[in-house]
Amino acid sequence: MGSARTFFFILFLSPLFAAPPPGMVSIPGGEYSRGRTFKWPDYDVKWYPNPAKDDLPVHKIIVDSFFMDEAEVTNQRYSAFVNATGHRAPYNWRDAKMPEGKEQYPVVDVSWDDATEFCKWEGKRLPTEAEWEHVARGTVEGAMYPWGDRKIASTDAVYNLVDGARPVCSKTKS
Repeated sequence: MGSARTFFFILFLSPLFAAPPPGMVSIPGGEYSRGRTFKWPDYDVKWYPNPAKDDLPVHKIIVDSFFMDEAEVTNQRYSAFVNATGHRAPYNWRDAKMPEGKEQYPVVDVSWDDATEFCKWEGKRLPTEAEWEHVARGTVEGAMYPWGDRKIASTDAVYNLVDGARPVCSKTKS
C-alpha cells in the first residue's frame, strides 16, 4: 500500500481556559507511561538494531493540555492550502489536482515538512511525539490498544482494508 500517512494538527493555545476552536477537541494534559508496556510477538528476535525495542524503557512523562483536530486532514482542506499558497501537491495527485471523488478522504503522501507548512497556514502546529502518544494511548494506562488489551475489531477502527482508505469521519465514533 506504500507509505500513505494521514495527519492531524494541533493548535497551541491555553486549552485549560478556552473552548476548543471549531473542528478541534481539548486534550487534557497529565502524566502517562511513555513507551511499550507489553511484548510484541517478535520481541525476542536477535537482530541489531532491534526495532521491537525502540520504545523502551517505559518512563513517566508529563504533557500540557492542548487542542487537536478532531479528524484527519481531508484532501479538500489540503487542496485549499495548495491552491492558496502554491505549495506542491502530494505526488500521487495527477497534474497536481486533487483526486476526483476523494475530497473527503484523508490526504496522504505528504512529508513532515509539507504537514508543518499546512499547519502554519492554518495557524496550528503538528503534535509533538509525546503529545501524539498521549492521545493514541487512550485512557487505559499500560494497555496494548486505546480500548484495552483485547484484539482489534472492525468497530474499533478502519484498518486492514484491501481497497484503501475511507472518507474522514465515515465511521461512527466510539
